[in-house]
Amino acid sequence: MNSASPRNIATEGTRVTFHVEARDEHESIARGLHQRIVIRIESFAGRVAPKTKAYS
Repeated sequence: MNSASPRNIATEGTRVTFHVEARDEHESIARGLHQRIVIRIESFAGRVAPKTKAYS
């Protein structure tokens, strides 16, 4: 059985950093860092709306 284990290692403002490790039934097969940004949906939607109208 394969599994992945994310662990939150840092939060700086809206940036969240995770350490992720993937394992198979015998050993660790991959590991690394992954970053995500938390957004305010209202602000994001307001910036995107004019662009989506331009492509309609």
